[in-house]
Parts: sequence; structure tokens; C-alpha cells
Amino acid sequence: MGDCGLALLDIDLFKQFNDRYGHDCGDAVLREMARLLRRNLRQNDVVARWGGEEFIVLLPDTSLESAAEIMERLRQAIAFHEFKWKGRTLRITITAGLGNCTGKSLDASLQAVDQALFQGKEKGRNRLVIASATG
Repeated sequence: MGDCGLALLDIDLFKQFNDRYGHDCGDAVLREMARLLRRNLRQNDVVARWGGEEFIVLLPDTSLESAAEIMERLRQAIAFHEFKWKGRTLRITITAGLGNCTGKSLDASLQAVDQALFQGKEKGRNRLVIASATG
């Protein structure tokens, strides 16, 4: 296997959907997010719920540059998608940390993309941040 992209993404301000509309709405948002992820990723990409409102994406045989293009298209697709809930249209954004997992331990790769995700949240959300190159 060649290069491998790894992304960790988080639904921005997810708690507001549960607080404002109830946990059924939050669950519906998570299900729709999973469908959007599958629809906007390639067949060989792997996506899984990482916990709460976070998802992890593995982009096999993908350079960091190509992975950034894929994840930016995904971020935009989600931002423009109209989530429907009981007659309401909800807008959702994501923040994502992205790195290249080739040549690193999984723990080091996860730590790097998690830090990039955190930086994206600090910078205002709805963005993709590429992890600093390490190892």
C-alpha cells in the first residue's frame, strides 16, 4: 500500500441539535451524516463513527494532497446539504483534521490528526486543518 490519508472529523456544535430538538434529531443527524460520508467518499475509503459526533476516515493509496482535496470537497458537500428534521431545514458543518499515516504508528497519526482537528475548532470551525508533518 502506498500513501494513506487519515482524517478525524467532528460535527460542529452537535450538542445544539440534541438540546434544541431532542436526541431523536441528533440521532437522525448522525445517520444522515453517515450516508453523506459514504456517498461522497470513494468505494475503497473506510469511514467509521469514532465516538459521539466524531468520524474517522481512512483514505488508502492516497497522497496527502489528494486526501486534502477529497476532504475539502466532503466538507463543502456537508456545509451545503440541507438536513431535514420534522419540517425544519438544518445546516451542519464539520471540522476535520487530516494527516498522512504512512510511516507512522497509528497512535502517532491519530494524535496528529486529533491535534489538527482541535486547531480547526479553535480557529472557528467549518474547516479542514492539515496536521504538521512528523515522523
